[in-house]
Amino acid sequence: MADDCIVDVVDRMLLFSRDLAQILVPPVNQRPSLSDVPVDYRQHERQRCQVLCVPWTGVAANLQPNAKTFTSAFKLNIVDRNRTSLMKRQQKETRQLMPTEIIIWNEISTTPKCALVAVDGLLCDTVQNDRPFGSKLYIIGGDFRQVFPIVEYGQRDDFVDSFVTESVLRPVLKIHRVQVNMRAREAGLEWANFLLDKSNGTINDGEGRVQILEELRRQGSVVTEVFGEFISAGDTNLYEQAILAPTTISVRQPNNEALKRLCTCGPQDVRIYKRTVDEALGSRRKLR
Repeated sequence: MADDCIVDVVDRMLLFSRDLAQILVPPVNQRPSLSDVPVDYRQHERQRCQVLCVPWTGVAANLQPNAKTFTSAFKLNIVDRNRTSLMKRQQKETRQLMPTEIIIWNEISTTPKCALVAVDGLLCDTVQNDRPFGSKLYIIGGDFRQVFPIVEYGQRDDFVDSFVTESVLRPVLKIHRVQVNMRAREAGLEWANFLLDKSNGTINDGEGRVQILEELRRQGSVVTEVFGEFISAGDTNLYEQAILAPTTISVRQPNNEALKRLCTCGPQDVRIYKRTVDEALGSRRKLR
């Protein structure tokens, strides 16, 4: 991309205000993130303007320079579900936050509102300033139509209430909507529009159900549709195929069916992992 085509999101936000937090809302159906928007970090370092990137997950943190996960950067207390911070004003980590002028926070839609309030309190206490986020420029981006914050045993109202848009800090946020995603492709426009209509609730019924397009319906096994009758262990195209499911419990049946179709040459090709960090809640307790 030519230099004159690069839009520096930080410079754009500085034109509006340094004192108020900013929320960047990308268009749905294109899976954008703040990592899609090029930011010249070196330019801001030369201008003695310190930038801190704090996405919610470690995967996104690896895509941005000197980034930390939000929990790590602000030492959020996972015991009380990120409602408080363990950082104290006298600590070294806290003092390192004081000269930071710009904080870019990605994946805001997956973050519970209590975490946003906790960081607001931490920054205000750190710099001894009662203004939102200690008067630091806060750029947060995410799509609230795609991924919800995690709420254990939560119902629909619980998920909606956990959004940062329901936070007491909502009035201090300015919304700037991204109109174009440079990574979007016209080839998927019809599917993208379908997702947009579904997310906006224009094709849903009163119960939140949606009518699937006729060309997307399949009468047989979804495993057969995606992987075929047999799965070869040496198939190099497997990484391009996947079946998505809404919950971990929903994955079990297609996963077991796919494993039965996996062809191996011998016992040496089989590995069994008995423990995992991802555990379905229903495996130990009954779901509501």
